[in-house]
Amino acid sequence: LNPQSYTIMSSLCSNHVSEPTANDLECVNDYDKEMTCRLKHNSCHQYKLKINNEMCNFTSMQCECKLQVPSECSHYILTGLCIMQEPNFFKCFLFHAVKPKKPTIRSVKQTQNGDFRVTWDTHYIYPPFKDSLKIELNYSDKGGRHNVSRNYYDLVGSNLQPNSDYIITARAGSKYNNFSRFSDYSEPYEFSTPRDYIIIIKTQKLDQTDFFSFRFLRKIGTSLV
Repeated sequence: LNPQSYTIMSSLCSNHVSEPTANDLECVNDYDKEMTCRLKHNSCHQYKLKINNEMCNFTSMQCECKLQVPSECSHYILTGLCIMQEPNFFKCFLFHAVKPKKPTIRSVKQTQNGDFRVTWDTHYIYPPFKDSLKIELNYSDKGGRHNVSRNYYDLVGSNLQPNSDYIITARAGSKYNNFSRFSDYSEPYEFSTPRDYIIIIKTQKLDQTDFFSFRFLRKIGTSLV
């Protein structure tokens, strides 16, 4: 596919000290509907971004503006390859790259074997992009004494302290950009571990199920025996 061309245009204000350069502009999209552009410039509020017939202002504290992505170029981003065409105008080109949407953690529930199953929503419905995603989980106790990253959704119960509060966040990466750019982290999700772990052992005697309760006193990283 040929690169799509767009234009970044300054506002009517012209009392700025220096013009933004090609390297000051970065735009990413979520491979769905939205493009987010950031301008690295001290006077970014004096500029507007124009893509086709859409216009937005760099007005936030992060000097960002958001636009709806044209469907024909949802898998492109604006890069720093911009050419000065006339005063205050830049012609920029789009190339393949994405930043996935921020996921949402839905639940953290303890399973029968004592582990904790994390479920989330990536906010993508259709393959193949949905299948290209990998989720990175990051969890720590509420006091922040340790922090471990994982790429799977079953947190091993024996790696967690009993009777403790935890905070977990998630972010998404995609094979489409070789995991070079992850999404923003999800909103924090809090969950608590129980004081005791219950182990259920089925016995042949009288076809009954015996229940044994063990107080978890082992260090993080050891197995419950």
